[in-house]
Amino acid sequence: MGAVTLRLVEVDLPLRRPLRTATGSARRRRTLLVGLDDGAVVGWGEAAPFPGTDAETVDDLWRAFLSGDELPPTGRAALEAARLDARARRTGTGVGNLLGCSGPPAVPSMAIPAGPAPDVLAAVDGAVASGCGAVKLKWARGADPGVIRDVVDRHRGLTVGVDANGTLADVSSAVAIETAGAAYLEQPFAAHDLEAHRRLRHRLSDLEVVVDESVRSADDARRVIDAGACDRICLKPGRLGPGAVMRIAAAASDGGIGIKIGGMFDSAVGRAWAAILAGHPASRFDDVAPAGAYFTADVGTAATPAGIRIDPDPGPLTVRSAEIDDALHRDTVDP
Repeated sequence: MGAVTLRLVEVDLPLRRPLRTATGSARRRRTLLVGLDDGAVVGWGEAAPFPGTDAETVDDLWRAFLSGDELPPTGRAALEAARLDARARRTGTGVGNLLGCSGPPAVPSMAIPAGPAPDVLAAVDGAVASGCGAVKLKWARGADPGVIRDVVDRHRGLTVGVDANGTLADVSSAVAIETAGAAYLEQPFAAHDLEAHRRLRHRLSDLEVVVDESVRSADDARRVIDAGACDRICLKPGRLGPGAVMRIAAAASDGGIGIKIGGMFDSAVGRAWAAILAGHPASRFDDVAPAGAYFTADVGTAATPAGIRIDPDPGPLTVRSAEIDDALHRDTVDP
């Protein structure tokens, strides 16, 4: 194989609804597509740091890629994904098969803010009409668990989860969510409070406890598993990279728990990677949105677990682009 080039394409995606973050509200989403071009094939990944949650920004990614400095976590994850995709294309093997993630396609899911029942029901109706088989209600302090029952009664067979983002006041709030018919409860308490999650897990009967913000690295995942803090770990390929997701999934299975694949409001490239890794046999309740759920324009369409096979077409969404020698970052991640 001759010279290999990294293609960097920053895109600016228009959101259907404002995205509320820890630092405010945004109407557009900046992300960086990372392509690995060996002259025969191009593999793709995406670096999509989440504003207010991830320490790095898209500008930080540009500086690191162009200078050859150490890449931030989302940059490392994107480069690893691009290399795996390129390898799969060269060998004619689907990425899902390459990773052992060739299970059934992920059930399309959408995140919906919890609020007044009429608003929630209207949003859920729209999600179901778009092809979603699952929804995740983004909880807030004081939200009424009755809205969960309203959704469950209205849409039989729909998987309804709740993401508390660490806002629950006590165990009784979680019990009320379980009684209302939710399938899982994500991050009920503060990320660092693994003991509270462990106690809650043993208090509930049918409601699965999932942690998300508690796991930002493989070391975090090991602490969660050792603490017995959850039934399932939410893993974000865009932050961890495919390899770490696979290693954590294996450790979770050894510890008797499952995983859940989550997205980061990525473009079609990031969603494709989430869809592929959701084919892992231990994965359930995945957050893989259907095409068009969050953006009015995108760089392509979602993929099947068998492989990305997506050649992004950023078109007018492109903010800037560049090509650099892969030698700058060849030793950054495993090939």
